[in-house]
Amino acid sequence: MSQSSALKVPKQRLEVELRLRGQEPRRVEIFVSDQHPGSRRRLDVLAALEQDEGFMPARDVDAGEWILVNKRALLWIALEQASEEGVVEVELFDQRLPVQAVFENGSKQEGELLFSPPATGRRAVDHLNREEPFFCLFCGERVFIVNKTALVALVEVQVSEPSGESRGED
Repeated sequence: MSQSSALKVPKQRLEVELRLRGQEPRRVEIFVSDQHPGSRRRLDVLAALEQDEGFMPARDVDAGEWILVNKRALLWIALEQASEEGVVEVELFDQRLPVQAVFENGSKQEGELLFSPPATGRRAVDHLNREEPFFCLFCGERVFIVNKTALVALVEVQVSEPSGESRGED
């Protein structure tokens, strides 16, 4: 085994839905490290997006073409949370906020902002103001990895409580 092949990180092909600025969503295959199997695969996608390179290779599933995606032009990447066996791992977060993401092109996506903040910044704004360029928006069995620069606003969605229960404001 050569020294260069010993240093290579194994990559996994992953089909996702991707939306670029000024374009409709499309199905593509991207290649990510194989560190987090199943429903935690979003961590591998985040790691690929947060690398220093400005472009990432992808294969358009419908057209069969290879494209180089400018990561700064991404609105979002969506992937299924379930593993190949259909199992969604339960992950615990300290904060859960139902929101609607409003993008620069006028499109909107509802979901939940789930996060576990450090003791020094417990608000959603503290979470979004972190230096990472992307954040996760959880939508049922899908997770959207959102480019913060494509986001115009994040609007809190009021969830109606069953009668007799209060929301319990802090």
